[in-house]
Amino acid sequence: MSVILEVEHVTTCHCAKEVTFGTHRVAFHPRAAHDIRVLHADLTASPHCRQHWIHDVFSNSVAVVEPLVPAVTLSFTARFAIEHLGVKNQKLPVDPAAENAPMCAQAPPPIDAAAFSWRALSGML
Repeated sequence: MSVILEVEHVTTCHCAKEVTFGTHRVAFHPRAAHDIRVLHADLTASPHCRQHWIHDVFSNSVAVVEPLVPAVTLSFTARFAIEHLGVKNQKLPVDPAAENAPMCAQAPPPIDAAAFSWRALSGML
């Protein structure tokens, strides 16, 4: 048995005086999966903005929003509807590091870029 879920999420930022807002990336868009079908999704922003969509490295839909006029308030409203198809997900184990909040990811080891420098590579040419 499937279930239709409709979601509306509003984020609003208020400033003490009128400011010029920079570019924002908004990632609040569901992804279709074996148990989810996206029926509808949209994003509105205020003040007047230019927006376009991109995919990040994880195939998430991300809106790039560029406010065009100064304002006191910046607001994003994301709405979507999905159909959950009622497929029971497999019970997957939770990583012990994720069982308690806050979850902290370890920083990756630093990369030694010296090996990629022009001098290092020039000996190979």
